[in-house]
Amino acid sequence: HSDNRFLSAMGARAIIDLFIFRKVGDCTFSQGLSALVEKGYITTRNKIVIESAIEAGHAASHRLYRPTSEQLNSVMDIVESLIQQDLLEESAETLRKTIPKRGDR
Repeated sequence: HSDNRFLSAMGARAIIDLFIFRKVGDCTFSQGLSALVEKGYITTRNKIVIESAIEAGHAASHRLYRPTSEQLNSVMDIVESLIQQDLLEESAETLRKTIPKRGDR
């Protein structure tokens, strides 16, 4: 709400970095995204989308890039989608364990 879009873009990049660290360990963004694809956490198509949010964070951190509100909303949507998908997968796994198995006919 303070209109500090630099910091918000940097923070979004940091969240992606923490997600990568949590899933595949300490590595560069590029290595981490490739590892996420290899391990099936994201698709190749998701990787391309996530790379754009990372690049916005890089640009805000290193090149004085100040995204517009609309651009920042896109970055936040990408980060939220990544986290939501991860949480949904965990919820789905828990749900699968509680569903009774189908009997033989």
